[in-house]
Amino acid sequence: MYVEGGAALKESYQWILRHPKFQCWRDNDDSQVLWIKGDPGKGKTMLLCGIIDELRATTKLADHQAKTLISFFFCQATVPKLSNAHAALRGLIYMLVDTQPTLLSYVRKQFKGTGEQRFGDAEAWAALCNMFLDILRDLSLDKTYILVDALDECVQDQDKLLKLILQETKDLPHVKWIISSRNHVEQRTRLVDSQSILSLELQENADLVSGAISAYISDRISNTESLRDNPDREYVRQVLHEKAEGTFLWVALVAQELQDADSWDVRQVVDDVPTGLDDLYARIIDQIEQLEPRSREYCQLVLSATTLAYRPLQLLELGAVSGLPEVIAGNAKNMEKIVKKSGSFLTVRDKTIYFVHQSAKDYLIEKTVLSILPSGHAAAHYRIFTQSLQIMNKTLSKRDAYCLGALGTHITEVKQPEPDPLAAARYSCVYWVDHLEQSGSYEELQDAGPVDTFLRTRCLCWLEALSLLRSVTSGVLSIEKLGSLLRVCGHLLRFIQF
Repeated sequence: MYVEGGAALKESYQWILRHPKFQCWRDNDDSQVLWIKGDPGKGKTMLLCGIIDELRATTKLADHQAKTLISFFFCQATVPKLSNAHAALRGLIYMLVDTQPTLLSYVRKQFKGTGEQRFGDAEAWAALCNMFLDILRDLSLDKTYILVDALDECVQDQDKLLKLILQETKDLPHVKWIISSRNHVEQRTRLVDSQSILSLELQENADLVSGAISAYISDRISNTESLRDNPDREYVRQVLHEKAEGTFLWVALVAQELQDADSWDVRQVVDDVPTGLDDLYARIIDQIEQLEPRSREYCQLVLSATTLAYRPLQLLELGAVSGLPEVIAGNAKNMEKIVKKSGSFLTVRDKTIYFVHQSAKDYLIEKTVLSILPSGHAAAHYRIFTQSLQIMNKTLSKRDAYCLGALGTHITEVKQPEPDPLAAARYSCVYWVDHLEQSGSYEELQDAGPVDTFLRTRCLCWLEALSLLRSVTSGVLSIEKLGSLLRVCGHLLRFIQF
């Protein structure tokens, strides 16, 4: 769950099913919202996964004859498409309609007579809310469970989503909510009946969490090759439990380190590992800084690019924007090796790099500027911008990148070729202007400069690439952003306006 190999272990979440507040929420019509709060890495997502597994048995997901529905959404700040209220509500609606297709009629009501959807205009949120509430009011529904994980990672319009949860569904007692968040998320909107909100603080249930951690540690140990038939097995279990401090993520990261250790080194590993997430992250940074100079530089480039990127990067995209040597950057296997050298901050799934947890990215941004961004944020954004121009100039050298042949091919008929000639440039095509803006270095905007040259020689190919990437809207926004940056550069500004 947290890193590759982690999973929602039944013994690690069953305690909440026996908790009086959960049972009150489940059985009492007056208890509409259960709010689970805890610090980073304390197992909130694992709890919600376990609760979903238990609840779904009584819903249409498991029994087509049931009149109970369940829908859930996992917010993730590191993924733009999963970090805003609109995405959360669309995801919840989609799952409800997909489970019970008869609810589709409420979706159709929100489309204009021409068939144009109302999700992109100023009424988008109101339209989504109306659609969602109409679905929840459907008389054929006996009960509806809605779960939203990591509310704190809904970084855009969080208050709107909270208002919907805590106020706009208060007259629908058959709708039951479970939400999770870090402790700092405030309840700004209250239900008329305060008893409708049950708050379950993980810190106040430390003993129960401790038991869950023990089960999780046992599971990780049993799945760690270096600990099988190892005489230090029980010693490792004891030390992990003493140092974990109720943090599942800490256990997952240390277990990953043990997986890579030789059997005779496991005692030394657990003795050396520090207590607490921040100290563990600091140790990873120290290990990177102790690498030989070239490897250390490569790791810094990887961490700075992934930290500043506007979405998770694929391996070849990271190679293109990071500034790594071409022999590494142009080869996905080599890129994966460099990512693994960058410590336990990152993990690779399906050729895409993700942070193992939001707390890992938070730590890099807040506490390691001198380590991974020695020249500062602006310089790192500038490097991504210049590397983006370079890869786009190289990749967008001719029209018809996908060799479609026929003009006017509808985008729904386009199949991505393998290998994809745009693979390395995908991120750059969409976000190069954003990194230019963040760099604060606008010398390249002068006439006959790099940006001018790129637009005059590659503009049509860039627009074609954006179309193939289904990102034309992003291209329009980029041009508008360039226009705002170029008010003092009349010649290039006229070109953009044209």
